[in-house]
Amino acid sequence: MKTFALILVASLVVSNVAARAGDPDPLSTMQALVDAERSFDIDRAMSLFADEAVIVNAAGAITTGTDDLKRFLDEDMWYNGSLVLQQPAVNGNRVSWTESVSADFYRELGVAPVRFAFTAVVENGKIDSIIAHVPRDEIARIEAACGRSAAEPLIDVRSCSEFIRHLKSQANAAATASTHQPLRIGRPG
Repeated sequence: MKTFALILVASLVVSNVAARAGDPDPLSTMQALVDAERSFDIDRAMSLFADEAVIVNAAGAITTGTDDLKRFLDEDMWYNGSLVLQQPAVNGNRVSWTESVSADFYRELGVAPVRFAFTAVVENGKIDSIIAHVPRDEIARIEAACGRSAAEPLIDVRSCSEFIRHLKSQANAAATASTHQPLRIGRPG
């Protein structure tokens, strides 16, 4: 009986290790998302997200739920045709990277491109969350450019000061989230 139990335990351990070894690594999952977005394959992109996935943009707006997530990804594909994972780093189930964004309002302010930082949590080949923020040095560049304008410019339909407040708040939230395990975002009530 002890031999049977030992064989059973050993086979469970081996099958568990084999199953985990077969799981895509987090960076491969994120690269698959980039590839899907580059080819405008919304179905492939959606297949990479967990059922309860959450995306938080750099201004703190939360996207969750299949329809909203699909709409977000579709817009992201059209606006970011040259998506690249710059400086990717993996720490366990987390992938961090940066992206350079050159939206029209950043160009008009004279600060393009603006570097964004991202952290994704990937479990079993599925993306649980992606959280974006603008690093503080980039926020300072944007804020300085806004201050040089005679009239307060609009950034993505918000006043510059309001946009900066959102960026700072999200940068603080992202810094707090990165020091806690696991990375989870509360769903809107």
